[in-house]
Amino acid sequence: MRALPHIIKKEFLQLVRTRSMIAISLGMPLIQILVLGWAISTDVEHVPTVIADLDNSATSRSLVTTFTNSRYLDISRRSTDSREVADLLRRGEVIIGVTIPSDFEHDLTRGEHPRISVTADAQNTNVALTGAGYVRQIILSWAQQKQVTNPGIQLSGSRRFNFITADSRIWYNPEIKSSYYMVPGIMVVLVTIITMMLTAMSIVRERESGTLEQLMVSPITRTELILGKTIPFGIIGLMELVISLIVIRAEFHVPIHGSLVQFLLMTMVVLLCTLGLGIFISTITTTQQQALLTTWFFSVFCILMSGFFLPLENMPKIWRTLTYINPIRYYMIIVRNLFLKGAGFAELWENVAVLALMAVVILTASIARFRKKMG
Repeated sequence: MRALPHIIKKEFLQLVRTRSMIAISLGMPLIQILVLGWAISTDVEHVPTVIADLDNSATSRSLVTTFTNSRYLDISRRSTDSREVADLLRRGEVIIGVTIPSDFEHDLTRGEHPRISVTADAQNTNVALTGAGYVRQIILSWAQQKQVTNPGIQLSGSRRFNFITADSRIWYNPEIKSSYYMVPGIMVVLVTIITMMLTAMSIVRERESGTLEQLMVSPITRTELILGKTIPFGIIGLMELVISLIVIRAEFHVPIHGSLVQFLLMTMVVLLCTLGLGIFISTITTTQQQALLTTWFFSVFCILMSGFFLPLENMPKIWRTLTYINPIRYYMIIVRNLFLKGAGFAELWENVAVLALMAVVILTASIARFRKKMG
């Protein structure tokens, strides 16, 4: 054991001499805890909600105002048409839809039981159930303020109020299975992170062993070299995707309502982004160890700021804005909407277009940097 202190000293000296390793070992975790500590929260707040007030009376408007003043719901749209509620839910622009019936005030004053419809998009079961619970709690609180919960209590004039019923309907995941939300998200993470990591590690390994320089002086063109280093990992990514789909269906019984052909085509666009990021990481690192840690650094950000665990609406606005440059965010939306809603290219084209633009920018920048580094 006498040699142990010397070995430890040698490792520390080697670490200090490599400034990039110090930055990776100490700087990256510090950045992650600062950024993610502010950005990630398990509290369910600001749930996107649409309210259709079909009654538009003084009483219904009072209830709508109570909804609007709640920090737990973000009333992104008010409407007088219940069809708009369904349309916004299908497009994924809101998670909760509240419809106040046309005879709301009339039923209350006659001592009848008005029924408020609460519809929840249950792709994320936690947010849907919590959001629907907030709606019921807000209605109860409003009713207590109006003394609605005490039938027979006279309020103003001859008006009497009675109980209000909130009818909840769950869309897209009526069995409330969390696996329908989480398992496709895990598949997204595996396919994107592994292809990015394998590409980066492969190129850096060639550089470490000196064979990359040998390839550069061979008759192989740089375009052929880049394609040769990325296409295999793209194929591996697709194979991993197919295996994941089989497991998802056979073991977890996750429904896939959309077109698999469209899904594979959209996945190819995503893979162009991740392969490009792998090339980029290989140009800013010199060893496999650095490439692995750098991939891990980016992966943590990409996963936690993609909506994988928690809705992006929970994040502070400044951090939510940063998620727009995260390719996994768009792929996560594509997968969950295609699987559970049966959405296709017509509904998801905006996400695909952003990913295609990202792929062009990332690949162009990465290949240019790779060529410059090799030159």
